[in-house]
Amino acid sequence: QDKGINSTFKKIIYESSEMVFLADDTYPYSIFYGNESFEETIGDSLPDRSLVGLGLDINAYIFKEELILTHGKKEFSFKLELPQDTGSNYFLFYKGKEVKSIGLPSKKEAYQFFSSSLELLAIGQSDQFSYINPIVQSVLGYRPEELLQTNICPIIVEEDLPALQTLWRTNKSSQTPLQHRLRVKAKSGDVKSLDVSVQFQNESFFLIARDVTSIVKLEESEQMLKKLKRELSPKDKSGWFKINLIDQTLESEYSASWFCDSEEGDQKSDHFEPWIMSQVRQNLTHIQDQPVAKFQLSDSEWGELTLLTFFPSVKDQVWGTISVKTEDKVMKSELELQQALWVNLPEAVIVADEKGVIFSANLEAIRLFGLEESDQLDHLDDLSENFGNPFYWKEWVNHATPSIQNYSAQSKTSNGQNLHLEISSRRIEVGQNRNLISLSFKNNFEKIRLEKT
Repeated sequence: QDKGINSTFKKIIYESSEMVFLADDTYPYSIFYGNESFEETIGDSLPDRSLVGLGLDINAYIFKEELILTHGKKEFSFKLELPQDTGSNYFLFYKGKEVKSIGLPSKKEAYQFFSSSLELLAIGQSDQFSYINPIVQSVLGYRPEELLQTNICPIIVEEDLPALQTLWRTNKSSQTPLQHRLRVKAKSGDVKSLDVSVQFQNESFFLIARDVTSIVKLEESEQMLKKLKRELSPKDKSGWFKINLIDQTLESEYSASWFCDSEEGDQKSDHFEPWIMSQVRQNLTHIQDQPVAKFQLSDSEWGELTLLTFFPSVKDQVWGTISVKTEDKVMKSELELQQALWVNLPEAVIVADEKGVIFSANLEAIRLFGLEESDQLDHLDDLSENFGNPFYWKEWVNHATPSIQNYSAQSKTSNGQNLHLEISSRRIEVGQNRNLISLSFKNNFEKIRLEKT
């Protein structure tokens, strides 16, 4: 039974992860036993298997229970039992383990760091990798072994390669880390943007890379938005917008009230953003089919709007610019004013073309001939009942010049009231090969009647 127990203890000691070895108590203190851990770490590489071969002065440790020995640029700590302490003829070294340098991780910790790092870590020589941590597979899709001992140039985007090669050559002898952003071809065919930091040491290099593809794509989307904004007319009201298709929210450079020329919180401006989002959703297919989709909207409430839209790198969003044609709105407002002034002129005026087709007749002209305001005059012949036959309107039209021509004529209203009209005509050029004739009518019947009496 004792023999079995001794065998078990020997096996435990031999297979222990802590180093154990025995050395004679006489010079040169030969090492006659070492467990498996000791042999793998120290013993197998000792040309002289003795304490002297280890460079250890055992006399310096007569009163110490712990010592530090150095081997192969590494330090190891051991517990020590002297021969006189155990009544034996050998030194017992046990609980041996490597001493970590201050601030540096153990091998296990270093391995865990390299394996689980969120950044791509690599070591190499010349232009080949000798080590790449496993994160490379999640970033670029390659297994580490696919890139080891291979030239790194083929995975660099061709346009970025010359600049990288120049930086590599000029910084190779420098101790200053090289910082650079480059594009790399992933195994899937996608292009990834990496922020790279490289430290050179002789023929070796140490590389840390971070995937910044999403950041770069977001920056590109922001630049696209700025570019579209620059292309808009400075005369128009314009600004950028960002629509979240999931949350159904709209973020814009300016408020809806600014676009609508209304007060904040006004019902008109409250309806503006939902209307824009509705229009964008209806045109999603159109937006998806091209890098930048342009579509114009016309609405009685909002006027003429132009949207330039695109899908940014941000998922489920549509970005773009919106512009409101302020010139059109001003022109429309001015046109409405001019039209109101024309319709309500105190003098009866009809505008017709050279064929007698009436372009416009103001209210005073309608009233002069005894017509209802709802009545519509389409042609000068429509007044033949008022002027009788023959009706010489062609003379007014055909002889019209840019100078005023005056005529007189007898007429009646639709109610039979007599009119004695002074007619002035003038030709107006409104475009190439197009002339309009302005005819003004003044009733002098009362004046002539009074003069006769």
